[in-house]
Amino acid sequence: MKRLGLGLLALIFACSFAACSAPEGAVDNVADVTPTAEIAAVSDDPLTGIRSAATIEEVAPYHKAALETGDYATALVCAERMLEIDPASQDALNALTEAKVALLQQGVDDLNASITDGLSSVADPAAYAEYVSSLLEGIDFTIDLPFVSDYGAAENANISGITFSNLVQRGVYTAWQGGLLTAQADWIYFSAPSEDWAIYKIREGGTNRIRLGEACGCYLNVVGDWLYYCNSLDGNRIYKMRTNGNESQKVSDDPGAYLAVVDDWMYYTLESENENLYRARLDGSERTMLTGEPMREAYCADGVLYAARRGGGGLYRANPDASDSSMISTRVAESYFEYDGWIYLVSEDHGLAIFRIRPDGTGEEELLRTDVNIAAFTLTKDKLIVTGRLGKDLQEGITVFDLETMEPGVFLACWCEGLYTDKLDTVYFIDCADNTWHWLNPETGETGLLN
Repeated sequence: MKRLGLGLLALIFACSFAACSAPEGAVDNVADVTPTAEIAAVSDDPLTGIRSAATIEEVAPYHKAALETGDYATALVCAERMLEIDPASQDALNALTEAKVALLQQGVDDLNASITDGLSSVADPAAYAEYVSSLLEGIDFTIDLPFVSDYGAAENANISGITFSNLVQRGVYTAWQGGLLTAQADWIYFSAPSEDWAIYKIREGGTNRIRLGEACGCYLNVVGDWLYYCNSLDGNRIYKMRTNGNESQKVSDDPGAYLAVVDDWMYYTLESENENLYRARLDGSERTMLTGEPMREAYCADGVLYAARRGGGGLYRANPDASDSSMISTRVAESYFEYDGWIYLVSEDHGLAIFRIRPDGTGEEELLRTDVNIAAFTLTKDKLIVTGRLGKDLQEGITVFDLETMEPGVFLACWCEGLYTDKLDTVYFIDCADNTWHWLNPETGETGLLN
């Protein structure tokens, strides 16, 4: 929602042919077309040339000239004519909106200036101010942008709100925060630790960073038009909001953790009940306790529910309703997730090691063994990425291993929390030095701020 202090829409028409200055950052949304001699010679009156134009290309020179001189009244006429020629033109609609906003702003600025001048010259400023206030009483227009899905075609919408790998990533030094990044289509959604876990979205590539309302939280899940999360401003209770930040609402009074939205269900552990595992519908209905013992990092993948029992109780699989459960591994899973037909886990076994096993518990393989701490790990399609003291002389950083050969490749010296991935296999992490998000290309080692 964009609020205008004085939303006097009528001023658009009152000032429709007044000259005005272009707002900062104004962009010409119509192609830069050089006028032909025939077009340039149409008339001394540009309005005649604009209204007689038969194509958008013929209107473009007039529109360009209007923008260059700050004549948004004429720019509005150009945009209207372009829409008459092609009602489906995105450029024409952009130009129309730009001109109207500029004229509206000019009207508000002019009104503010005249009121200021009046107050300085009128004999009774108090009476004048009271009169102006009475005129403006109740005038408070807002522009409510209709919700627009940001994933494009329906096949780009998520079915699962967060990947298994991203769900289990959590802060090493801020341990309760986890699931801090997820992705849908070409958008990334993340929590900013330096801003009390404020929630943002940004396009892959680092453009169009948008703060989503006033929401703060963790365990972010995006499914279609909705973002589900544990609200840190309300005791980690489960909320949802539109992916544009509007329509925030509480879904459940449960203070949740390890929230995973999968196939129209929410799975989470309940902090107030010894971290027992629950599931509920996306509106909070059909709330059911699945286990009567503390669990962590539960996730449903391909119709199978995986969960790790706290206190060294091993890894389990079951039906989505927790029936017909069986143990996959007796190992203590410090962190684990399913990926490409394998269960990957970090287990303390005479030091720390990374293993993988098949979902039925067979085929166990040891991938990496070290005597130092493995803080976090994740995978891309052909890389194992690990953070901890694995560098030369136990230097803290991120090490990228070839998953087939387990040969180390890229090393990035840093002190970080969590390792998250998007749909393009870019890796994201929080630099603990300043609590800022960074990205890493695991193939080239290129890195930068997520901003």
